[in-house]
Amino acid sequence: MSDIYKMLQELQNEPSTNKKVEIIEAYKSVYAKQFFLYTLNDVKYGIKKTPSYTTMIESEINFGDMLVLLDKLSSRELTGNAAIDAVSNLLNKCSEEDAYVFLCMLQKKTRCGVSSALVNNVYPSLITIPAKVMKAQAYSEKNMKNIVFPAISQRKCDGARCLAFNPLSEDEDIFFMTSSGKTYYNLNALAEELSRLPKGYVYDGELLVLDEEGKVMSRKAGNGVLNKAIHNTISEEEAKRVCLVLWDCIKIDDYNNDKGTEPYKVVYNSLNNLLDDSFKRISLVESKMVNTREEAFAHFKEMLERGEEGTILKNLSSKWENKRSKNCVKFKIVIQTTMKVTGFLEGNEKFADNLGAILCESEDGLVQVKVGSGLSDEDRKTIWENKDAYIGTFIEIESNGIILAEDGTYSLFLPRFIEVREDKTEADTYDTIKALSDGSQMLM
Repeated sequence: MSDIYKMLQELQNEPSTNKKVEIIEAYKSVYAKQFFLYTLNDVKYGIKKTPSYTTMIESEINFGDMLVLLDKLSSRELTGNAAIDAVSNLLNKCSEEDAYVFLCMLQKKTRCGVSSALVNNVYPSLITIPAKVMKAQAYSEKNMKNIVFPAISQRKCDGARCLAFNPLSEDEDIFFMTSSGKTYYNLNALAEELSRLPKGYVYDGELLVLDEEGKVMSRKAGNGVLNKAIHNTISEEEAKRVCLVLWDCIKIDDYNNDKGTEPYKVVYNSLNNLLDDSFKRISLVESKMVNTREEAFAHFKEMLERGEEGTILKNLSSKWENKRSKNCVKFKIVIQTTMKVTGFLEGNEKFADNLGAILCESEDGLVQVKVGSGLSDEDRKTIWENKDAYIGTFIEIESNGIILAEDGTYSLFLPRFIEVREDKTEADTYDTIKALSDGSQMLM
């Protein structure tokens, strides 16, 4: 492991990106590759605070021992005090240098300014990089000042975000990606239809799943099918019922450069002209041109009366960008947040010896929630029987906004469990949740 430590020290002292790549190349090995994989992948190890330890002059463990322990932590074979004890025992058998290497992996930090993209230059496709997506701002008076009328108001879809890549080269296959960079597998019928659209573009939209009668499934049921696509277990029949609702397309070169070059009005009109009735699985998001704020609110209320989530209001002159854009405003009364699972409470009476509630928190730990509403009997049984496997995973919660709890921490008002989010790799932060909450209150 001394070579890995030496590599990290050299990287830490080298400011040049190109030189960093050369250093990684010079130390290229199976061990170095595993180090970067375990450090930069999206797996969580569940250890928030490093236990105290005392290093040795020479290590009594090897690199393989470290990886075995990290695998046990990520799989939740070891949790709680048992996990902390195992980490402490290993560190106590490490030299100072080896302890440094292990803690880099455990804490998911290279400590030398090396990104996933940089590592992928030496080890191609080693690290899954989150997809680039343009997100909307929460509704607020401040954010509304950025909207220039006439603008376009679009139905907010209630499915799973998807980026569909249609490469320019015939040698590259079409593929579908979640917003966190995971792949949707075996969507062959959808890929065949996407191939009819112009090549060299990334198509941005939402995946929905139809039931056997051709009606759109609920979000929870539909995303259950889509999770199978993530795990590569979706059946051919299920895959045939997956549809894609589009609202944007970006040239692949623009996507790689994080900045679009075409105004949204041009993009929307192009998609509208391309997606005729011959497309059965791909459609354009329902949209309406609005000339005033009043018309935007009227369209929002129309969607609510139909049972839809809300609307997204966009500037026609806006160009795609890889960030939360000031050119898009989300209209939504209830909020949906992604939270990280931290524990469980046993139920009582009807739910005795079963799951009563899930304990979860925001990514920064500032918002802590106990949610028991919305769980089906099947949800309770499955999660309760596999508690360790769910620690550190992510769930979607619907609520009526953020509140200050009696103990001074932040929580959510009337939280309701929606679903497990296998397409997510991190929770929302307090700032994100607060913005959503403030915006929803202003719309009421």
